[in-house]
Amino acid sequence: MPEKNNKNLIGIAPESKLYIAKVADHNGKVSYGDLIKGINWAIKEKVDIINISLEFEKDNPEMHEAIKKAYKNNMIIISSSGNIRFEGDTFEAYPGKYKEVISVGMLNTVGEIYSKEFENKQVDVFAPGEDLTSSYFNNKMTLDTGVSFATAYASGYAALIIQSDQEKHLSISIDSVKKQMKTGLEQGIHGFPLEVYLMIAIHLLTIIVLVGLVLYHIWFFINKKKHNKRYPKIKIILMIVIMIFINVAVRISIMLFNL
Repeated sequence: MPEKNNKNLIGIAPESKLYIAKVADHNGKVSYGDLIKGINWAIKEKVDIINISLEFEKDNPEMHEAIKKAYKNNMIIISSSGNIRFEGDTFEAYPGKYKEVISVGMLNTVGEIYSKEFENKQVDVFAPGEDLTSSYFNNKMTLDTGVSFATAYASGYAALIIQSDQEKHLSISIDSVKKQMKTGLEQGIHGFPLEVYLMIAIHLLTIIVLVGLVLYHIWFFINKKKHNKRYPKIKIILMIVIMIFINVAVRISIMLFNL
């Protein structure tokens, strides 16, 4: 069960078990060696997701080997694509640039890409990173902005995807997780998926038909004596059955499409 706090904040994936590897010193500095130790520790603990909310400007062969080792152990590695430090800054961030890693860019509060510089960086998935509310030390709250927070957000979302796929007994891979993350997190960039618009259209059509049936029902009984007609129960029932069938068929089609 998720741990309670007095802020009514449960997080993105409250049923996840967190493994915390401290790789920064008391000044907040991180070395390649310490990050490698953290990755190897996570591999030893057999975690599902490794969140790396930090970045280096240069490649490091030993770090890449540790990433490859985690990848071969079927772990999903999610890392920052790097903050924008100045206008035009598109520097390459490691380990986010490695193909074994899902690199995260940042969205603003309305779901759009936070800065145009991210479009020219190595980014696999965009996630919310502006004005995120989070718990802090001593049971306090904080409001933060940055790719590190977007990366943690993406990791939480990935945890929900993995949990859902495990419950469905589906195979889990970096490609399948990445695809689902892009669909769920990047709606503000590309618009809603086609199936969302299709379901909206079906629901609107259903409402229109039901309202039409109610109005027809009222009109028929008002004019029943004038027209001396029997109430067409069979036609009404048939129309309702057809609408139910269309709704069910569309829902099943969407569900099969998303598998």
